[in-house]
Amino acid sequence: MKKKGLKKGFDTSVVKTNQVSPISYLIHQIKEEGTYSLTVIDGRAKIGFAQIHVSEECNMPSVNIDLDQLSKQDKTQTIRLDKKYAYVLLYNAQEVCDYRVLIRKGRKLEFDSRKPQRGDLFSINLLQPGRYEVSEGTRKSKLQLTVDKPGLATSSRSEDYKRLIIDSKALQKSETVSMLPNQGITIELDDKMKTVSLKQVSDADADTTSTRDELKQLFRSKVTKRKTVLKQRKFSWSPK
Repeated sequence: MKKKGLKKGFDTSVVKTNQVSPISYLIHQIKEEGTYSLTVIDGRAKIGFAQIHVSEECNMPSVNIDLDQLSKQDKTQTIRLDKKYAYVLLYNAQEVCDYRVLIRKGRKLEFDSRKPQRGDLFSINLLQPGRYEVSEGTRKSKLQLTVDKPGLATSSRSEDYKRLIIDSKALQKSETVSMLPNQGITIELDDKMKTVSLKQVSDADADTTSTRDELKQLFRSKVTKRKTVLKQRKFSWSPK
């Protein structure tokens, strides 16, 4: 297996739905029972592999796959998911990356991270206060987001707020939405929402490095608890 180091130099103020990072996910639900192969591709090199078994006999509703860790494993990872849910969450714990992920059932293509299907989700937590624009490649309208700059105590409580859901209709409105750091955004992908970009257009005035680092730790701690929560209730992409 050919392995490459993490790509550096990405502009983290611009996030696209074909990129994953420590604070952004691509989410796909496998709806049919069977055995699937997952391949991570960097350029032309295949750098990571997993086998996913989906059946009624499995009790795990979802799996969080760190593409960085998967690319460092010598053996193919085996994953077993409950047919009722079977959500696959893709992220990279170290860096923003544009690895391509393919999921196949035999020769049939189930998922391509470069070509999301209706029902696929892209989830991101904005930790840096400031103004952002959400746009789709073929649309002129843009959704304006303002991430306010509260104190850390308020930011930590942002988990009590509902995640912002963005679909193709939301982009048509060209409105401005205010939110808190770590509140979270979920973009519902479909045939008209394949190339969504989120760009930071201005920073908050004051230095927020300390707050941002603490929020990152909070977000990552939620990720580790997600599997336990999902066993108790129907899947939600909120990182609670």
